[in-house]
Amino acid sequence: MIENLLIGKTIEAVENLYGQPISANLVQVQKTRREFEGDLTLVVFPFVKMSKKSPEITANEIGNYLQNNLAAISGFNVLKAF
Repeated sequence: MIENLLIGKTIEAVENLYGQPISANLVQVQKTRREFEGDLTLVVFPFVKMSKKSPEITANEIGNYLQNNLAAISGFNVLKAF
């Protein structure tokens, strides 16, 4: 299941990018809302404090990591939303 792969690679990304071990329950994957492009949404707000960067920069760093390390991801978008 792609969600499980995404969770595992997100844990790896946070550990590699920010030196912080995290548990799987901190990773939030949701179905993307219809008005946006894509299948799944990764909520990055739980990682912002660890990255010490803005949500947008954190999302781009994690997105790039996932795209480069998980063949199932062909692209990503960063949304500024709450």
